[in-house]
Amino acid sequence: MTVFNRKDVTIRGLQMLLEAIKMTSGYKFEVFLTEDGCTDGTVEAIQKLFPSIIILHGTGHLYWGGGMNLAWKAALNRGGYDYYIWYNDDAELFANALNLLFAPMTMNKGNMIVCGAFRDENGNPSYGGRDQNKNLLAPNGKFRKVTLMNGNLTLIPHEIVESLGVLDKIFIHIGGDWDYGLRAIRKGIPIVLTQDYVGITNRHDIKRYEGNLMERWSQMLSVKHNPLIVFRFNIRHFGLLEAMSTFGSQILLACFPNLKR
Repeated sequence: MTVFNRKDVTIRGLQMLLEAIKMTSGYKFEVFLTEDGCTDGTVEAIQKLFPSIIILHGTGHLYWGGGMNLAWKAALNRGGYDYYIWYNDDAELFANALNLLFAPMTMNKGNMIVCGAFRDENGNPSYGGRDQNKNLLAPNGKFRKVTLMNGNLTLIPHEIVESLGVLDKIFIHIGGDWDYGLRAIRKGIPIVLTQDYVGITNRHDIKRYEGNLMERWSQMLSVKHNPLIVFRFNIRHFGLLEAMSTFGSQILLACFPNLKR
């Protein structure tokens, strides 16, 4: 996990995660959490309420990708784990979330990555996985094949980590989960969606490029939208034409925000 300055969200997320752990038999868990320079009392609250959690301290500039890698590498260095789970603290987990996540493993479906399917408060799929056309997938009682995976709650066996390593440090905040999944698929590693929803989380897409030109330009260059990072992702997985098209679209939208996307 990676957290930053949203104490109440983090504490609630940890409470739900530990409740789900209690409902999951046959496995032992340890939680590695990167706090990326929190100043709102998050660290002190975690230490008081959840003293068993292993806390790593970031610089304030790690963001999601860097924070996840710091915690992941700490777990790898500690050793002895069969699986690793990514979890975003703003996702509301159901009590059976981890049982659903481990279901393909307990059913001997083989070595694969499993994405937890989330819905929003209106019942619509929000996160988990997308198909080859980038359409969000809803669970249907089967293990649906995923092309683009989200990292809200994701299970990765140790054997896959030995093959793929951790998240690519290029993707400091965006694209890391999609990149990891596509690299897995390239190596013939399947990715599947849980049979049912594991929790609730609303889409948190951010409206881009608001304000005057300098403000819009600054937003575009932020770690959440940086066109150079997006370009690297697209050229790696979708080719030069897609990379150039997306890069150009981002520049145009920063200059002319009323253009239709």
